[in-house]
Amino acid sequence: MTGQVTLHGVTKAFGSLVAVDGIDVDFAPGVTGLLGPNGAGKTTLMRMVATVVAADGGHMDVLGHDPSTGSGRLEIRRQLGYLPQEPGFHRNFSAFDFVDYISILKEWGDRNARHDEVRRVLSLVGLEAVMHKNIGRLSGGMRRRVAIAQALLGSPRLLVLDEPTAGLDPEQRLLFRELLGTAGHDAIVLLSTHQTDDVAALCNRVVVLLAGRVRFVGSPGDLAQRADGRVWTAATRDARAEVAWVIGDGSVRHIGTPPAGAQLVVPTVEDGYLLLARDADVSVVGQS
Repeated sequence: MTGQVTLHGVTKAFGSLVAVDGIDVDFAPGVTGLLGPNGAGKTTLMRMVATVVAADGGHMDVLGHDPSTGSGRLEIRRQLGYLPQEPGFHRNFSAFDFVDYISILKEWGDRNARHDEVRRVLSLVGLEAVMHKNIGRLSGGMRRRVAIAQALLGSPRLLVLDEPTAGLDPEQRLLFRELLGTAGHDAIVLLSTHQTDDVAALCNRVVVLLAGRVRFVGSPGDLAQRADGRVWTAATRDARAEVAWVIGDGSVRHIGTPPAGAQLVVPTVEDGYLLLARDADVSVVGQS
């Protein structure tokens, strides 16, 4: 479908390591968050969608194009904004020069229009004052915002963002949420993160990957609801809990099967995710 990204039976292995194991999932306009532990296959999945690596098996349709063909990859890349987990910078470039260089690669030929677009995306991420400063002299959070800016060039139909909020302070994360919330009205936005509060605040859909397989598809509220009636607090740690940790007021938050009379609390997205991740053999739950 021209307005979707669809994966059917998609696999990818690196030697004997199976990174993606027969994934069936689709992504439509809106913001979808990918959750999963390190090594779950999130980055591999995103790199396949972004045409960086090819799938070993299965079928992919990205905005109506087949990424296994040269012509398909070219058409996808013309509509793509991609932020890799570890973007590479030309450190002797200024922020403006770097984003301008990426815009040239994206076939922006008209110099005036191109420079207007470069200034626009750098302003969106709050870098107007330092856009002509050498990237090597910028803070880690600023460099991350430069990388986000280049992904926003041309208002792409597909945004693939791997750990976009890494290194951003709370105020910058709020700005980022506003940017992506706006982009998600028309574009397909796919982001991976370890920040479950970002998923709860920003995403209308969440996909949980465990051991290279899709284990949950649904809304953040659906994921939180999986832990309903299974989260409680107490003054001391209960050894029967599956997961437990001390919270700010000194009490202990537990996830599992509560004892009789337990003080149940409203579950969060993180609670639902942690409960799901405890059972690696769980079948796919939720709905697309």
